[in-house]
Amino acid sequence: MFNILKRRVHVTFVDDAKNETLGEGKFELSDLPDSFLESTTLDVGDENWSVVQADPPLKEKFAKSKKLTVRLRRIEQVSTETLLYSLPTIADPLPASQGRIADDSEMVIAEDDWRQIECVSKQLEDCIREEMADIGTILRDARESVGFTKIHVRKRIPQPLLGATLPRSYLEGQFGPASAAVRFHGSGARISDAFCHDVGDHWLLYGTTQKDQAITLALAPSAHTNGALATPLRHLCDTHSLLLVDWCGCRFGAPGSDDFAAILRSGLEETAR
Repeated sequence: MFNILKRRVHVTFVDDAKNETLGEGKFELSDLPDSFLESTTLDVGDENWSVVQADPPLKEKFAKSKKLTVRLRRIEQVSTETLLYSLPTIADPLPASQGRIADDSEMVIAEDDWRQIECVSKQLEDCIREEMADIGTILRDARESVGFTKIHVRKRIPQPLLGATLPRSYLEGQFGPASAAVRFHGSGARISDAFCHDVGDHWLLYGTTQKDQAITLALAPSAHTNGALATPLRHLCDTHSLLLVDWCGCRFGAPGSDDFAAILRSGLEETAR
């Protein structure tokens, strides 16, 4: 009897939209998933719900605590005719999520946010301008309410760091040791060969590698304030002939330019919202 009880976990289900308890009960540990980090749906009564957050998210942790809180959102059917895109552009292709199983220590990024602000070789300036012309069309002609009726998928720059040699050891010398691995929101595995540095100034610096060389290098807003990103990033871009590109903002700039500085300031503006 003792062993049977020991395998059971007290689970509380919460309606995330209303912050109200939907129900609770004891569940066999074997009936619960190993991880809630991967996108999960549950049937509650006659309705479908998606898991927004689980605390703790990993079986190895709630197996010890014997307690689990699962926050849910009701899945509602939306007509594709009224569906709007939240962003004017996204990158393609995305890197594979074939790394180690996620353990909740990773930097988490939405697939749509991948490479939205990034470093791109000056050799590719013509491609940057072509992509921005297409994005500009979306911003001008496809805006509706809080979103866009169309989206531009960027495909012209599969190798944004063309011509730059950026070994991981060099980046660690500039920005310090990597602070975390990276995974996409809703994925139970890490992005293959990805890295992340918490560089301060309201930014995370992340990217992917191939044979220990960075092949993408991008920025994501962060709530952290320690560190000083601007000086080492200007040095890196200046030394390796890189431009800083904000795709959704439809602007780019070289180190020392007004646009370069404005893009970096946008991290503070994003976290202040």
